Amino acid sequence: MLDFLNNLLSIVCLVLGFGLMVFVHELGHFLAAKWVGIKVEQFAIGMGPAIFCWRRGLGFMRGSSARRLQQLEEQGHDLSGIGETEYRLSWIPLGGYVKMLGQDDLDPAASSNDPRAYTSRPAGQRMLVISAGVIMNVIFAALLFMALFLIGYRVQPPVVGSVLPFSPAQAAGLRAGDRIERFNGQRQYAFNQLQLNVALVRGGQPVPMTVVRDGKRLDLTIIPRKPSADSKSFYAVGVSPIRELRGLDPRRYRALSSAEGGGLDPSAAVLPGDTIIAIDGVEVAPSDYRVLDEKVQTSGGRPVLLTVRDAAGKVRQVKAPVEFQRFFGDMPFNILGMQPQPKIAAVMNDSPMKGRLLPGDVIAGLYINDEASVNISLERVQSLIQDAGARGL
Repeated sequence: MLDFLNNLLSIVCLVLGFGLMVFVHELGHFLAAKWVGIKVEQFAIGMGPAIFCWRRGLGFMRGSSARRLQQLEEQGHDLSGIGETEYRLSWIPLGGYVKMLGQDDLDPAASSNDPRAYTSRPAGQRMLVISAGVIMNVIFAALLFMALFLIGYRVQPPVVGSVLPFSPAQAAGLRAGDRIERFNGQRQYAFNQLQLNVALVRGGQPVPMTVVRDGKRLDLTIIPRKPSADSKSFYAVGVSPIRELRGLDPRRYRALSSAEGGGLDPSAAVLPGDTIIAIDGVEVAPSDYRVLDEKVQTSGGRPVLLTVRDAAGKVRQVKAPVEFQRFFGDMPFNILGMQPQPKIAAVMNDSPMKGRLLPGDVIAGLYINDEASVNISLERVQSLIQDAGARGL
C-alpha cells in the first residue's frame, strides 16, 4: 500500500510539474498576443473538454462558457462587460494552448478579416508570439536557478558508505568513509552526480579518481563495470552512500511485525524511531554510519552490540546479527554446466593475501578450517567464503 501511495505521489508531482511548465510556456504566448493586440479567445491548461472555466463578467462556470455567451448574444444582451478570453482547465492534463482569433491549427489556410486576428498581424508580431513561449520558459528557468542558488538544497555528499565485496571499488582500494573528490578529472559535489558520471564512462577502461581519507588525498584508479550481464544495465563501481544511524520515521509507517505475526522484540531489533548512539561500546553520532560498517566488516560474523535510544528517550541494547552482503555482479559464465577454474584478477593492497597470491593465479583447491574442497568454481568460492564468514572463521 505504501509503495502504491509513493508511486501515486510521484505521478501527481509529475503531472503538476508538467502542468506548471505548460502554463509558463502558454503564458508567454498569451502575454505576447495581448501586447501586440491580438484577440485571445481561450487560454487553456490541459486538452479536451473543460472541467471549469472563468470569464470576466460571467465568473466561474462548469464546462465551457461558450454556450452561455451564445445564449446572451441571441437574447440581445449587452456583452461589453464580458471578457473576450475564456480561461479554462481541461480534463486531459497533457499540454495546453492559447487560441487566438483567426488561428486554426486544423486548417492553417483559414483567415479572418478582423484586424485583431492573428493572420492579420504583421509577420514580425506573429514571430514574436510564436517564440514568446520558449523565451518565457528560459526566463522562468533562470529565475528558478537563481532562487535555488540563493536558498540552496540538501544533497547527499560523495562519501562512500559501504563497499560491495568483489566490486571495482573494493579492487581499487576504496573504503567506507572515503570522500570522492574527483572522478575522471571532474569535481564531485553529490553522490548522485558521482553515480551519473560512473554510468557514462566507457566500460573496461581505467578511470582516475582522487579521494580524501583521514585528511589525506589519495590518487586511485578504478575500472567500472556492469553489475549484471544485462546489456541495458549501467556501469557501476559497487559503493553505496552514507546513511544515518536513525530508524524510519514511525509516523510514516505502520507498526512492524515479526514473521509469526507478533510485534518485534525490542531487545533483538532496531525499531522505527530508534537512534543508534553506540556500537560495541563506542559512542557514535547519527552521521557515523562508517563506524557501523567498519564494526560489521571486522566482526568475523559475530553479532554487533548496538546501544539505541527510542523516541521517548529510553536506552536499550540490541544484539544485531551480521550477514554477508551480496557479491557485486552476476553468477559466473558457464557452458553446459561447466565453468573454468577461478583466476585471481587482482589483490587489494590491504588484503592479508597480499604477496601470497598474484594476479593470474588459478585457484585449484580450498582449505577452510581443515576442510578440503577440490571441485572449485567461482560460485563455490563465494559460497565457502560466505559460510566461513558467517561462522566467524
